[in-house]
Amino acid sequence: AAWRKVRCWYYLDLVLEAVLLAALCALTARLQTKASRPEDVDESAPGLRGDALPAAFWTLLFVWSLNIVEEMLQAKAFLWDRPHWRGDYLKFDNMLDWLRNTAIGLLLVLVVNQASADLLCPLFGVVAFGRWWKLLYAFRALDYFGERVLPVIGAFKEVLPFTLVLVFYAGAFVHGSYVLSYHGWDKVILSVYRLGVLGDFSLEADTYGSADRQYEDEDGDLVTMPAPRLSWWWFQLVLFFGISFLLTVAMMNIFIQVMGSAFDRQEEIAEARFFRSRASICLSYSLRPWTRAAFLEEEFVWMCYQDRPNEERQARSVRQSMARACARLGRHLDWRLDHIDKRQEALGRRLEELGESHLALFHHHPDQECSEQDQIQQGVASDMESMERLQKVETTIGRLETQLAAIAAAVIPNSVHGSPS
Repeated sequence: AAWRKVRCWYYLDLVLEAVLLAALCALTARLQTKASRPEDVDESAPGLRGDALPAAFWTLLFVWSLNIVEEMLQAKAFLWDRPHWRGDYLKFDNMLDWLRNTAIGLLLVLVVNQASADLLCPLFGVVAFGRWWKLLYAFRALDYFGERVLPVIGAFKEVLPFTLVLVFYAGAFVHGSYVLSYHGWDKVILSVYRLGVLGDFSLEADTYGSADRQYEDEDGDLVTMPAPRLSWWWFQLVLFFGISFLLTVAMMNIFIQVMGSAFDRQEEIAEARFFRSRASICLSYSLRPWTRAAFLEEEFVWMCYQDRPNEERQARSVRQSMARACARLGRHLDWRLDHIDKRQEALGRRLEELGESHLALFHHHPDQECSEQDQIQQGVASDMESMERLQKVETTIGRLETQLAAIAAAVIPNSVHGSPS
């Protein structure tokens, strides 16, 4: 399979990503912006200590150069060698990789030129965040981490529409709070975030803009001075109620439910996404010159996976667990229905045999007709009672099956026996 051919290269690239992140951590330790107070930080001074470039810089430069070469070869393979693949390359993930590499290149230039801390530190933070995220995303093809990491990442992508709604709600409250407050944008945005998302607030400071002050008078007594309020303080209080209910209570609880549902849906398709990610990685390696020789005789990238029974699959989501429980109960009900059908067929054959025996006795022994007929009628009555009991059981099982289907439809939108595509 293709994965067996490229996994050594994949592990090597994974190690290089870890080395790049370790080099960034080593450079972070050389930042000289640490102080006990903000006024002690000289933002115009060089961001890194020492005049000579550290070894972590050269390590970062080497790994970054390899990444640039790989990205350029991949861009050439998709954009120039195979023009009909351009749409597959011009996607968000590839553009994000180019942005990460561009940011690292700009960071290396600033380090060489001994840039000041006010330029170096913000860019350093952006680069470090991007590389941590990149290393996490690289785990998606590993056997143990792949099917566990991808649902988490996919759930965040699914809640983007809800995040857009949340941003508009928060923007409305920020705008209203800014108009009614005498503070700047930074304090207003922070207050709305603390109240709406974290549920942490100070009623006086975050609602009216200032808190009560306490001081000692000439006699040493503690005196509290009420905070000054604007003339529209009542409107500020109404806005506080709106933020606390709509953002803190309603939207945050809806967000938890949306995130949980998105994670369950992503876990249902985790296996398919896992092998799709591996196929994409194998295709990327097959286009590189140093790994292309392993794919020269193949027209397609072939992927193999272990065919595991449904009972042995790792069903970690509520939807999958309910689907397995409903499937087991459905199989049990099918077995019971088959058993009832067989009993009905046996009873029908018994009635036919009794009818034939009755006719035979009537023709051969007319004098014994009455006694034999009574016995036959008793047997038929007994069999009819058995059939009525079986029909009641069948009706009960039918009602249970209908209720089970309703439960499955409410919990699992897809078919119980279906598989996610």
